[in-house]
Amino acid sequence: EYGAALVNNVYTSPVSEVPALQHYRLIHESPTRASPQTLPDIRYIKVFEYVPGAIIVGDGTIEIQVRTNTGREFVYRQKSMNGIFTVPYPTKSIVGDIETLGSYRIVETGKEYSVTDQQVKGGEVIS
Repeated sequence: EYGAALVNNVYTSPVSEVPALQHYRLIHESPTRASPQTLPDIRYIKVFEYVPGAIIVGDGTIEIQVRTNTGREFVYRQKSMNGIFTVPYPTKSIVGDIETLGSYRIVETGKEYSVTDQQVKGGEVIS
C-alpha cells in the first residue's frame, strides 16, 4: 500500500494522513528553501529511503524529535493503526544525514521505546 502527501497551499501541513509514509524515512534535505522566510521552513529537495519499519504495539500517537542536516528540527508523529505503530527511524541515532534526538514516546501514556536501526530494517517487534 503506497500513498503520497497532499500539502495545503502554504506548505505548512498535510491535508490528509498518509499511512504509506510509515515505511519511509528522511535521510537528506537540500539547503535550498522551497518556502519564503515568512513561512515554515520547507526544503526544496528531500531524499527518503524505504524501510520495513520496527513494530511497536500500542494505541494513540507516537512521536520522536528529528534534526536534519540543515539544522531544521521537527517532530515525527504517527497515529497507531490496528493497535500498532510502524516506525521508520532508530532512536538516538544518525541515519544518512538525519539525527533522532531521544526515544519514541506514546503521547497518551508517556511510555518510551528505544529502537535500533537493525530493528527498523528487520521489521522487528519492539516490546
